[in-house]
Parts: sequence; structure tokens; C-alpha cells
Amino acid sequence: MEHRGSDRVFSDLSVVLFKNNVPVISCKASNLSVYGLFVKTGPVKFRRNSILEVEFVTPTNSKSLKKSRRIPVYVVHHTKQGLGLAFMHEGPQIIGFVKKLINEASNAMSPRRLSGNNNLIMGK
Repeated sequence: MEHRGSDRVFSDLSVVLFKNNVPVISCKASNLSVYGLFVKTGPVKFRRNSILEVEFVTPTNSKSLKKSRRIPVYVVHHTKQGLGLAFMHEGPQIIGFVKKLINEASNAMSPRRLSGNNNLIMGK
């Protein structure tokens, strides 16, 4: 049984996955924590521990501009629904960025939260 140090929140964030700096799929992140996320890709397969990058596109203060940020991740598992991904680095800049995304997702999706203390691994 896995015990998380952080809660996951439901989200509906649009993300793009990259492999070797090439975009491979545009999809939605269904949940997010400071340690990783689950993305709804459908039945694509990447080997466990495959290294990818996830690109988040977030709105800026300007109504027409969006800011993107790519973060290295590795595949924890895959299901018919998608991929469980873990962030490779947990430095303060990445954690700060992800916490901001979590806060925005929490506000957008309101009280729907996943427990951080269960045996599910990033949406499995």
C-alpha cells in the first residue's frame, strides 16, 4: 500500500507529452499532486521508467497569451485509460509551479479531492 505525502486533486488541465523533444500526444491531466500526475491518453504504452516531458500551458494575466512550462517525468505505470507519471525533479521552482497548478485545479474543481492515503498510484 502506498502512503502519499501529498493529496491529489482532480483536474482538467490540458497537457502535451514529449518524447526526445518531440510532441507525441495532447491529452488531459485527470489528477495532480506535487509528486506527479495521471494523464488520460487512452491505450498508449510506454515502458515503466520511460522518460518523457509534460508541458503545461497556463493562462497569463493577458487575455490572449498563455505560458507553457515543460517538466521532465517518468512513467510509473500505464492503463487502458492513460499514464501515471512522476516528476523527475522536486526542486523549489517545480514544486512552486505545481502547487500553483494544484491550487488553480482545486479552485476550478472545488471540493472533489482524492485522498493522499490510499493504495492507488496516480489514478490507477
